[in-house]
Amino acid sequence: MKAAGSMKKSDMITIWENIYLCVWSLYFIWSFLNTTLFHLSYPWYFEKALRVFIAIAVILKVGYTNKHSSKELLLCVGIGACFALSWISTGYVFLLDTAILLLAALQIPYKKILKVYFGCGLIVLGLAILGALTGCIDDLLYFDSERYKHAFGIVYTTDFAAHVVYLTLAFWIIYETIPASITFSITILLSAIIYHYCGAKCSTIVLLLTGIGILYVSAAKWLENKNAFGQRVIRCLDYILMIFMPLCAAVMIGLTMCYNPDNAAWAKIDVLLSGRLRLAKEAFDVYGIKLFGTAFDMIGGGGNNVRRLAYNFVDSSYCMILVRYGLVLLLCVLFLYIWTAKKAIKNKRRNLLVALAVIAVHNMIEHHLLELAYNVFILLAFADLCNKEEREEEKEGIRIRCLRKEKLAIYGLAAGGLLLLFPMGMDYGRTIVTLLSLNEPNRNIIFIAAVFLTAVMIAVFIKTVSDVLVRVIHKISPDRKTYLPLFISGTILCTVFILTNYVISSRAERYNEDLKRGSQLIADLREKGAEVQNIYIDDVPVLYKKKIANLSKRVLPPKSACKEQDVLIITDKNKEYHMLMHAGYMFGELSDRQGIYTNSESAAKFIKENGISLQKCYSVKRDVSLLALAEANGLVLTENGRMLVEGEAKSLIHGPWITVYGGKLQVEYRLRLKSSSVQDDVLAMARISSESGKNIYKEQELLRTDFNEDGYCSFVIESDIYSSEGMEFLLFARGDTILEIEGITYGKVENN
Repeated sequence: MKAAGSMKKSDMITIWENIYLCVWSLYFIWSFLNTTLFHLSYPWYFEKALRVFIAIAVILKVGYTNKHSSKELLLCVGIGACFALSWISTGYVFLLDTAILLLAALQIPYKKILKVYFGCGLIVLGLAILGALTGCIDDLLYFDSERYKHAFGIVYTTDFAAHVVYLTLAFWIIYETIPASITFSITILLSAIIYHYCGAKCSTIVLLLTGIGILYVSAAKWLENKNAFGQRVIRCLDYILMIFMPLCAAVMIGLTMCYNPDNAAWAKIDVLLSGRLRLAKEAFDVYGIKLFGTAFDMIGGGGNNVRRLAYNFVDSSYCMILVRYGLVLLLCVLFLYIWTAKKAIKNKRRNLLVALAVIAVHNMIEHHLLELAYNVFILLAFADLCNKEEREEEKEGIRIRCLRKEKLAIYGLAAGGLLLLFPMGMDYGRTIVTLLSLNEPNRNIIFIAAVFLTAVMIAVFIKTVSDVLVRVIHKISPDRKTYLPLFISGTILCTVFILTNYVISSRAERYNEDLKRGSQLIADLREKGAEVQNIYIDDVPVLYKKKIANLSKRVLPPKSACKEQDVLIITDKNKEYHMLMHAGYMFGELSDRQGIYTNSESAAKFIKENGISLQKCYSVKRDVSLLALAEANGLVLTENGRMLVEGEAKSLIHGPWITVYGGKLQVEYRLRLKSSSVQDDVLAMARISSESGKNIYKEQELLRTDFNEDGYCSFVIESDIYSSEGMEFLLFARGDTILEIEGITYGKVENN
């Protein structure tokens, strides 16, 4: 009976471990998705319910686990109290989430935590990349003096690179028995990709350091077995790595404290660090250093291409934690990493030790040390770094240990085939996203579900095919059960392919006129010998390629062709590709639905001769949602969809909070005067502003003489603006003046 009871308790421990891992995966996926540009709506109770589940997992798991010591429990209570006090002081509830997940990870095998992180992270990052490449979400494009940088569906380029860094570190630790040469090659390749496409210098350097760390771990094993001197050298290096994070924190905080903007040498160092010393020093001076931190809004540069004039983002994790979350929490975090590193040395996890040192360097510049969407390693402080299950796995080999060489070869061929089909897949993806409007915020979830289902079915199909082929090669009769997943996955993939082609053919009629005009234009350009090296179709490439041969292929979004010469891009005219305009492209309206961008002088000349006006600015007018404005201002919307401005008390004083890029902005108000007892000529004041009135660009009086005999008026206000989010088009009525707004339209009439 005792053995049975013991077994039952052991089963309960495993159950609660799995429950924790499920809760952790949900929290991580939610956090990771918040770093992407997907627009997803959650039930109002989602966050609260998630925190309740996490708390339950902590209480019950700790109660059922008996492997921990009283020392560990006391330490957990102290750490939890530090996080809780900082949360209470600042109001940043994610600190409470981190503390709960950290404590709940007590005695859970560390590789289980990392595997959940790596698997879920790889899926969400893949979804973000595919979303950006197919146009479901924006691929934010930034320009510096050297290159155009991509964010690939994440809120900023360096944030995308940071995801790659932490996923690479997790991969190395999980699959540590993969030959070092392979892991090293993957890491160096990723560093080159990150530098080329994202321009993230810090993450590139950190990935190179990771490559060096991989080689160091391999060399350390050899040197330890060589002689006693080698053992002492490696032991000394291990202990230096153990305290590496406090050293990095001391260096960065020390540099910030000593920073002097009037000193030329310090100014050069600050330029090298992209202004991080200046911003951190300003935060220290304004908010000071307190035990449990000071809450303040950090204004960064992510989410769109707009420059924030009030930018105050403290990027260095050590400086940011010190000023925003407090001295106590910084010391607590540094202790947790030393504690984890010490356990890594004790359990001979040198790869984890090196990974922690690499993370320490990364967070001198980046701000992700306490963000679980990026950095999972903080959860390993109380995890089990030495368990029997893992030791048995190590004896059997790496994750692919059960695969024979034949199966590996099949996987390699499948990967190569998918890579060759990838450009065609992006064409289909862009076309489907456009035809089904999956780029609209309320339809992003459909895109995620469809891509996830297709990817899973492809993986199942390839795995099942490889299993069958290996059995056939070795003359082993395949089990009938093997064919079931093959049949299901194959059927679903065929269905997806049929549905894709059905959607394209059934909805192509909406583009008949656009296709006719676009196809004729391209044919005429080619016939006249216009210098157009590449013709890219952005939104519906499959429809065009069915009518026109030899169109250029591009995996990256066509809007990123900024540096290419003699290019023609056909895309949805409501998309403002301002980066192309800054790169010297001209814009014209091909049809009611599609527009043209080109930087070919001969093509531009021909297009103008054919009656299409090209400009060096983006001039398509957009309508503001009156419904959204009425709700934001508490105004009445009439049955015919018009909005009433009734005197000073009920004027248009908020919204629409849109993002507009630099240039001359033109706003047109279409109005009708219903009544007014105002005697002088000024009935209202129109204003263009941003950031809730902090920046006022233009104010203009609306006069009684602006209205015709029937009381109608088309009132236009123009202003030069810089790139800004939160743009507002306001209207303040005087006295008891009642105006009916039929519509508000805005557009760019000139680029700066």
